[in-house]
Amino acid sequence: METGAALTIFLMSAIGLMSLSGSFNFRVHGNNDECPSPCVCVLFEGVPSVFCNGSELTEVPKGIPNDTQFLDISNNSIKHITYGVLTGLLNLTKIDLKLNGFQDNSIAIGALELPNLLTVDLSLNNFTEIPKFLPISVKQLFITFNMLTELHDNSFVLMPRLEYLDFSNNYLSKIEPWTFLPLEHLQTIYFLYNRLTDDSFPPNVFMGNTNLKMLMFCFNQLENMVPDLPSSLEGIGYVGNKLSIIPTHAFANLPNLANIEIWQNEVSLTLTIVSHVNFHQPKLPLCQIKRF
Repeated sequence: METGAALTIFLMSAIGLMSLSGSFNFRVHGNNDECPSPCVCVLFEGVPSVFCNGSELTEVPKGIPNDTQFLDISNNSIKHITYGVLTGLLNLTKIDLKLNGFQDNSIAIGALELPNLLTVDLSLNNFTEIPKFLPISVKQLFITFNMLTELHDNSFVLMPRLEYLDFSNNYLSKIEPWTFLPLEHLQTIYFLYNRLTDDSFPPNVFMGNTNLKMLMFCFNQLENMVPDLPSSLEGIGYVGNKLSIIPTHAFANLPNLANIEIWQNEVSLTLTIVSHVNFHQPKLPLCQIKRF
């Protein structure tokens, strides 16, 4: 990825963290003497949370309170998470592992096997493939700014409950047939800033995703619209691609489509083609919304 883009996202994360810290009210949860140093244990938005981010840690701190629901150990140098380190955090629903330099074998199989873990952020690391260490419970996966180049037909077989995927700012250029077939609950996919072309998508790649509502292909190298999309789709983004033509019946099989973002292309449209679509550039484009 571009150095400038990586710096931008890092600065955005830092600014976001500073703004969050102003709203904590720093309500300590549990006995603060039990909070592992140098972490801060607080009730953030009513949720028992532990913030160890940007603390120059080289390993996961011991003694994290068992009632913790959100754990932030981002922006450290942890490198490895071994099996058993997080055992006992049965209430954990969200973990932020951004910016640690993790690689494909950095986190042991089963290390995150926690029954209530729903959201995992692996952004700004060095993963080259979808990790196999994620638990079956995960519903939201952020793996932006990594080194992904391909998605395979076995990438998600162990994560059937996924509802939200964000692959933005990787190097994706190939998606194998049946990649998303195990994900019947999938609702949202972000492919922003990758290297996707028309040849990247096999036929009917989203065939099994009958609950899919949002697909964002923005800032890739698509020359044509992706075919065979599920009828459940409500929003789609093609901003910053190479589209020049939209077929007359491009949206005929998408009765629920309400928004399409297609600016920064070379497309000219007639209203009859998109009569049931809310076609405009919104004040806050979905392709630029900062998430998590």
